[in-house]
Amino acid sequence: MRFHDFSLKYYGGFEHKTFSFPTGTHDFHIIYGLNEAGKSTLLRAFRDFLFGFHQHTQGENWKYSTSLIRLGATFSHDGHTQTAWRRRPATKRGDFFDKDDTTPLNPALLIQAYGQLTREEFFLSWALDHTRLAEGGKEVAHERQNAETTNLARELGNIDNLSDIIASLEKEKSDSWDKKRRNPRIKELIKNYHDTKKALRDATTSPQKLKEAQATVQNHNEHYKSLHIQNSNLIQQSNEYAHLQALIGPYASYQEAKRLVDERPQPAFDKNESETIISLFDARDSSHQQIAKNNALLENNKEELATLGARPSLLDDEKTLMLLSQEALKDAQHQREFQERERTYTKLDQKRTELFAHLSLSEESSFPTLAQLKPLSDLLERYAEITARLKERQRALAYASPPEELPQAPNIEQLNALKDWLNTAIPYAQLDTEHDTLMSTLATQKRSIITSLEALAPWTGTFEEADTQLQRLTPPSEEECQNILSIFNAYTQQAREASQKAMTAQHAYDRHEQHYHQFSHAPEWVSEATLKEARQKRDYLLNKISKDTFLSSWENLQNQIHHTDRLADQRFLSAQIDARLRDIRRQQELLTLDIRHAQQEEKTALSALQEEQEKWNKRLNEAGLPILTPHQFSTWRQQRTAILARYDAYYDTQEKMLQLARKRHQLIEQFKAIIPHHKECDLSHIISISKRNIEELSSQQKHYDHAVREHHSAQKNLITLKANLADAERERKEWHEEWTQAAQHSGYPLTLSPDALPAYQELIKTQQDFQYISEEKQNKESERRKRHQQRTQLLERHQAVSLDALEKTLEAAKRDDKQRDILLKQKKDREEALIELEEDAKILDDRLSRFLLRLPEGSTLDDLLKTAQRDSETAQLATSYHAAKRALLNAGRGRSLDDITAALGTLDYEQLDEKKALINKESARLENEKSIVSKQLFHAQQELEQLEKKDEASALAEELQHLKARIEEEAKQYVSLHAQYQLLQHMLYQQKEKLHGPFLTLASTCFSRLTLGEYAELALESDNKGTLTFVGLRPDKQEAVPLPQMSEGTCDQLYLALRLADIHQKLDAGISLPFFADDLFITFDDKRTKAGMELLAELSQRTQVFFFTHQLATLDHLPPEKAQRLTLSVES
Repeated sequence: MRFHDFSLKYYGGFEHKTFSFPTGTHDFHIIYGLNEAGKSTLLRAFRDFLFGFHQHTQGENWKYSTSLIRLGATFSHDGHTQTAWRRRPATKRGDFFDKDDTTPLNPALLIQAYGQLTREEFFLSWALDHTRLAEGGKEVAHERQNAETTNLARELGNIDNLSDIIASLEKEKSDSWDKKRRNPRIKELIKNYHDTKKALRDATTSPQKLKEAQATVQNHNEHYKSLHIQNSNLIQQSNEYAHLQALIGPYASYQEAKRLVDERPQPAFDKNESETIISLFDARDSSHQQIAKNNALLENNKEELATLGARPSLLDDEKTLMLLSQEALKDAQHQREFQERERTYTKLDQKRTELFAHLSLSEESSFPTLAQLKPLSDLLERYAEITARLKERQRALAYASPPEELPQAPNIEQLNALKDWLNTAIPYAQLDTEHDTLMSTLATQKRSIITSLEALAPWTGTFEEADTQLQRLTPPSEEECQNILSIFNAYTQQAREASQKAMTAQHAYDRHEQHYHQFSHAPEWVSEATLKEARQKRDYLLNKISKDTFLSSWENLQNQIHHTDRLADQRFLSAQIDARLRDIRRQQELLTLDIRHAQQEEKTALSALQEEQEKWNKRLNEAGLPILTPHQFSTWRQQRTAILARYDAYYDTQEKMLQLARKRHQLIEQFKAIIPHHKECDLSHIISISKRNIEELSSQQKHYDHAVREHHSAQKNLITLKANLADAERERKEWHEEWTQAAQHSGYPLTLSPDALPAYQELIKTQQDFQYISEEKQNKESERRKRHQQRTQLLERHQAVSLDALEKTLEAAKRDDKQRDILLKQKKDREEALIELEEDAKILDDRLSRFLLRLPEGSTLDDLLKTAQRDSETAQLATSYHAAKRALLNAGRGRSLDDITAALGTLDYEQLDEKKALINKESARLENEKSIVSKQLFHAQQELEQLEKKDEASALAEELQHLKARIEEEAKQYVSLHAQYQLLQHMLYQQKEKLHGPFLTLASTCFSRLTLGEYAELALESDNKGTLTFVGLRPDKQEAVPLPQMSEGTCDQLYLALRLADIHQKLDAGISLPFFADDLFITFDDKRTKAGMELLAELSQRTQVFFFTHQLATLDHLPPEKAQRLTLSVES
């Protein structure tokens, strides 16, 4: 899609503005303007045309009404072109119209262009400013990561929620086990396992103590229940007394209401009928009062009408009187105009007489009209123009100069040949400098190669022979070096591990030997015979003490017992030491075997390592290569590759130098053919000489061309002036003939000259004005006499002195007539209201009569009113009775009326408070005792719980086995989850390699050009959370710079490269939309700004590009043929 033109009507600060965007090889449009010139407004206008006006558009600072806003454009897409207008606000017919701005238009072509893009997505992808540049770049990374997941989900069978599955796996794995988390499930289970194991060791208790604690708890519990039952009974009895006390008031109200109802007689009417009768009597009294009041007011109206009398006849002549008064007022006001008209009449008469005398005409002569003289006036005006033109051409011919002689013509063939040679030689202007530079570069490269060869190996032969020898070598490949290096490392590591294992075993053997010597120097051993003899002696003393009770026998027995126990302990210790010594010897024998086995492994590994080294050295010797280790040889291979690359660069530079020399010789020979006998010199000096010659020849050619043009122009001008003068003289002659014919036809006197025509026309106009004023004067006089006659007749008919007196009389009559109309209307309204009131009173009497029939014969309306009032009071008492009854039953909480009456009838109200006080005192005592028993029960239960917890050995053992099984299950589940997660991550990595290759190639090219080669390419790396991040690789690809370590300008260049690559891929996919850029290069320096402009110019060869800027220097970064420039000003 592209815009051919774009129009704004009453949008923002634009009233009527149209922008045209012509096509070219580069569809690049730079829109330059200072601040407040309308760049942002124009960008918003493109947005509103594409997606419609936003519902909050009125909130912006608009100068015009929203009903006037129009946005129009001519755009094309997919070979179709359309012109349309977008309105704001939208009407019922829509907001998209044809080019006539009246016919609704289907925006299908526009929607087809931007597809499913929303306003926000369009601005993140196709319309960027400095702020959205970073947002757009981050959005690209997010889209790339989503694309990996989407493609993998499609390959796995269209899985809808693969991202959720991966996140769920990661969360479940982290919940199960994660070193960084505080309490994963496996760690919590292990902690619980150790706590349970510790509690199991402490789980012991006494059964007798447990039974006693259980009995104590049961006794306290039974005592507490007994106290609770007693207290509940007392509370129930207290509530009963309180309930009876609360019924005393409602019961007294009920008894009083019942007494009043029983005392009243039987009513004649019910409540509604009584209220109806009372309201009818109130309405009847009100109606009679209104009737009396209206009769009094009606009599007053009749008296006022009689006082005013009949309507006077002067009111019929009101219009005539007003017209005469107005005319009299006008006559007084126009008196000055009449006097002015008289003076005008006198002046016109005097002027008419003077003109007749000036033209020598009589008043009886006949005169044509001004319309008949109009052709003569036109001819007179044309005569003045013809005369002026004739004089001007005569002066021009007099001042015209003759043409000068032409100079000698320059040599055009030599000029063209020099220009052609210069166009061919300009690209090679620096050829000599480049040749010298290449010579210096060639020497530098040769010195670098020789230095590298000396560092690599002592080569023999010439410089070129060393290159041939290096190329003929067949060194081992890098993969072969790595394999050999891995074998060397494996054997070395194996020998090192065997040596370490032998040293460890030797240290253990020495430590056991030291322990053996320590145990060998223990105290003297006790034999079994010695211990047996001591026990026999102890038994002898025991038998003796049973027969002899002397104190000395007891002391001997005690000493013998201590001696026997000491010998027994020494015997037991000797047995333990003997067993420990045998165990040490057995372990030393095993360690000796381990030492021998480790030494054998070390010897085998060293032998294999030496064999592999000999094979490697033989391989290098056979290939004629230096004997180096695999690691050293890898460095040597890199140095050899670098030297060969330098040789290639050296030969390329040598070839370029030869090409430049041939081209220089060719250009010098061509120049000698144009300018012979020119001595040999530098090409740059020859170019400067050719430029000077071209400038001299071009200057001569320009001077000669100018002289030729001036000569031809002077000749042509002289001929033209002579022809123009002849035309003017012929035109004046023709005019005289035409004047004579027109004068005869219009009636203009031939005796008068053409110059007298204005005076003759003024005479005719004066004559017409004089006649008009005379007729107007006669008409005014006739009207004045007619009005005077009407005024006289009116004054006589009404016997008045003047019109002012008659007007005063008329005003008084009008006031009386107005008062008369008001009184008549009031009289009519009151008569109608009196009739309605009398009818209402009659209806009320009829309704009261029907109620009166229900009273005894001879009753009057007063008796009816008293009976209704009495029955209304009876109904109110009945209502109070029923309300008191309902209140009593509600207070009784379900009791019947008879039960309440029976309970309160025999109740002694004075003793009720005393009974309640005794019950409350006893209840407080029971509550205090309950509190004491509750505390004792709580302490007994705590002691029982502690004893029961100590006797949970079986439960703890079962819990320990359960925790062990759960730990094993959690471990298996974690291993499964970890394997699934790693598998999905590996598959996502494969998708990344497959998807991001073309995109990263495009983005890397753009980024390298934007950074002027500071970065060679871009790469995508995943962090610990699986989020993709971009890194920049330096040209040597040894240093990777992540995004946070880049400068702000480089970050913006990275984001722009990502966006441009994304747009190129969308263009390849068939999505073609204009690209809008708003001051993207704020953080770019001049060189990188130029590189960015070049990239946008290349993009404009594929789609339309609009670049908005307020920086004037930006315009100079591209030549005019690559970008079309449009300037906005504040006034526009």
